Amino acid sequence: MFFLLAMKVISTFKNEWENKISIDFQAMYGFLFAQYASFKIMEINPAVATITFKALVIRYLKILFYKSFY
Repeated sequence: MFFLLAMKVISTFKNEWENKISIDFQAMYGFLFAQYASFKIMEINPAVATITFKALVIRYLKILFYKSFY
């Protein structure tokens, strides 16, 4: 259910995303994606889920940091 909602959000905002919509929205989306990915992996292997979550959050924080200088 959450995956379908996320896909709807992606398809709805795809054009706006490509046109550099607000940095806050990109960070929020990245954080939600990291949570969802870690939740799905948690069902398989909890240790990998923690590492994946941290890596994805760090990735989107870097995006925020670099985009703040544009």
